[in-house]
Amino acid sequence: LQGQFAFSMAGSNASGHFFRAGSFVADGAGHLNSVLEDVNNASSATTTPISTTGTYTVSADGRGTLQFNDTLTPASFAFVLVNGAQLQIIGFDATGTAAGQANAQDASTFAGTPLSALNGTYVFDFAGVHGSNGLSQIGEFNADGAGNITDGSIDLNDGGTSSHLQIAGNNTMCATLPSSLSTYLIGSNGRGTLTLTTCAAGPTLTLNFYVVSRGAAKFVGTDTVLQVAGFTSQQAPNATFDVTALKGNFAFLLAGSGPGGTIATAGSFFADGSGHLTSGVVDENVAGVPAPGLPILPNATGDNYTVASNGRGTATFTTAGRTYTFVIYLGPAGSNTTAVFQETDSGITSDGLFALQQSAPFTLASIHGNYAIETSGISGASLQVSTGQIGANGAGTVTSGNIDINTGGTLTAGQAVTGSYSAPAATGRATLTLNSGAPNYAAYVVNSIQVYILGIQPGQLAVGALLRQF
Repeated sequence: LQGQFAFSMAGSNASGHFFRAGSFVADGAGHLNSVLEDVNNASSATTTPISTTGTYTVSADGRGTLQFNDTLTPASFAFVLVNGAQLQIIGFDATGTAAGQANAQDASTFAGTPLSALNGTYVFDFAGVHGSNGLSQIGEFNADGAGNITDGSIDLNDGGTSSHLQIAGNNTMCATLPSSLSTYLIGSNGRGTLTLTTCAAGPTLTLNFYVVSRGAAKFVGTDTVLQVAGFTSQQAPNATFDVTALKGNFAFLLAGSGPGGTIATAGSFFADGSGHLTSGVVDENVAGVPAPGLPILPNATGDNYTVASNGRGTATFTTAGRTYTFVIYLGPAGSNTTAVFQETDSGITSDGLFALQQSAPFTLASIHGNYAIETSGISGASLQVSTGQIGANGAGTVTSGNIDINTGGTLTAGQAVTGSYSAPAATGRATLTLNSGAPNYAAYVVNSIQVYILGIQPGQLAVGALLRQF
């Protein structure tokens, strides 16, 4: 762990929900220098970044600890290295729970001409809370490299009530332009501020962010009522989209809240490149009550998808349990097609990602090697986050592993794990069993380096991923 990293995290402590984003420099010898943080909690949001220092450790399996000297809670974290440029983080002290990610910063993108670090079309996913409501904000914006957001669109889901608005910039066709347009600033340290104003007297979003690269940044909102954190990723440059942009099997993972409590959904669907979703499978968990392995009904009425030229689209599919409707924004396209998406069904606020799955057949060897694991969710009535490392032998056995778990402030460090996993089906779906007599997770193989996982053990909900190490 060495170099300059940007991070974002979301969680809760004794005071309620909190969100943070920032950057730090790891010196390769256990010291964190130049730690900068922007924090949003229920009572306040930073107007200038907190500046502090810290320490860290790294063990042989890639697990480690971070300590920030900022007096905030939590200030102690467990992490696992995916590689030298990415680590998955959880809060790891008795004061609360948190989960997030840090990525190595490319300082050359904001050195000299910082504003050029945002230049192009970016899709975003900001998620959080509005009081007791879940809150999701996904969309895209165009940045001109000179401090102006020229146009874009945003889909909002506040407690299950959805709306779609245009982002107001100098290229936006608002019926009446607001008094101020959307803008951004970036400093020479990679920290920036973003203001997204909307047409039709819609809300104004204000966020602080830390640049990862010209294609990505970590965000935290500054509104203490509409609290969010999230990320941007760059859309394929100069791309024009249509329904042919989605063709093949796509794995997906999303989480949020609904009338029954915390909800998470994982699965795989097949898009035929002509606007139809013809098959697939879904696993869902609502507040610890799983509904595993539900087939997507073939040729159900209304099952389809659309994609507009800017990459925004909609999708609908049906299982025996219910019908799902989504809005999507495509990012990279082609062999690495990914997208952010948001569920738009009444009463449900849930969002996440989907990605094109590998074209090669799935086998036991599709899960092979050492993986970083991170999950977040609930265990009984308590929030629970975990991170760690496991080893899979490519023949159905989890041969080793250690996981750090925070359950409502009760800490379990280095829990040893072994287990097994099934051969993935044609959809990429397998089951993963760790230290249990029954499967703990549904696992959806995206490709050789990424597997989405969803807990299917009654009484618990865990949503996350396995990421191939190094």
